[in-house]
Order: sequence, then C-alpha cells, then structure tokens
Amino acid sequence: MKLTISILLALTISISLNADEFSLIKPYAVEEAPVVTKVESITIIEEKPVVKEVIKEIKKPKIETELKLDDDNDGVINSKDDCPDTSKEFMVDGYGCPQTMILDIKFESNKANLNTELIESLKDFAQFLKDNSGYQVIIYGHTDNTGSKETNKKLSQDRANAVLKGLVRYDIEKFRLTAIGKGDLEPISDNETVEGRAENRRIEIELIQ
Repeated sequence: MKLTISILLALTISISLNADEFSLIKPYAVEEAPVVTKVESITIIEEKPVVKEVIKEIKKPKIETELKLDDDNDGVINSKDDCPDTSKEFMVDGYGCPQTMILDIKFESNKANLNTELIESLKDFAQFLKDNSGYQVIIYGHTDNTGSKETNKKLSQDRANAVLKGLVRYDIEKFRLTAIGKGDLEPISDNETVEGRAENRRIEIELIQ
C-alpha cells in the first residue's frame, strides 16, 4: 500500500514539471563514440636490404706454354729427351741420346803415344761408359794431311789404339771397344793453317746401343 502511494507521488511530480524544469534534469552520461577520421591511402614501400654485388675475379685459365728447356744443352728439349744427362760434347739423335763426340785429345804431329796426359784426359769419358754400360764404342783416329796417305792411315790407327788402351786402364771392357784409323780422309778444318791441322789430328767416338 505504501509502495503504491510512493509510485503515484513520483508520477504526479514528474507530470507537473514544465519544460524549463525538465531541462535541469541531467541525462545519464553516455560514452562518446570514437571519432572516425578518414585516412588517405598510403602506399608503404618496403625497404629491401641493400645487396652488395660481389664481383668475383674471373681467373683466366693458364695457357701452359711448353718451355723450351734443355738442361743438358744437347739441343733436345727436356720433354723429348730420353737421355737427359748427356754431356754437351756429344752429338745426339732426335731423342737426346749420344751418338758421336770428339774427345778433347790433342796429339803432336806424327805422334800417337799413350802417356799420363792422354790417360787423364780420358777419365770423364771412361766414367760415362761405366755409368752407361749398354754402349759399344767405336774409336776413330784422324790425322792432318801432312805425310803420305799410307803413313797417315797407320798413324790414325795407332792413335785410335792408344785411346782404346787408355780406356782399358779405367777398367772398361775391351770387347766394348773398337779402334779404326781413317787417316786424313775426313778433315773438319783447314789443313792449310796450323790451327786447322791441330783440329784435324783428333779422336772421334761413336756410341752404338
């Protein structure tokens, strides 16, 4: 009963209020709506990391040029030399192997004697023959044109025999050695000069395998 009277009084009061009095009644606060602001479209450019271009050095392939090396000075390059340690005194074949040589022996005119000097001059050649036991040796004796053909033939043979005996002194097997006298038939220099005749009085060696 009391509750009903209170409600009726509240209604009577609110009805009796005029417009001015009603404006004094504050409404409940309402949460303000967010202000929507138009945003222009923005194009975002993604920044990419800077990639440093690495330029690699391009190495040109080496063009191997065949080096014309000839360690033993025989006229045949190393890559084609089957006998790489041939003494430069030898004439060689296309494979660099020794064929002929002139021994550094100087005979006096009309002489063919085997002496200490001759034996000493054969030392290096004898060692070569020991190191290369597969070679057979032909020893050619030569003279200048002084004297008769017959005399020179005999003299050249005696000189070749002297060299053969000198090599045997160094324990070179005699069966490997052959001595041949050629007289004055194959000069290598001018017999009209002293120097030329000295060069023609020589011993040549031919090697045979």
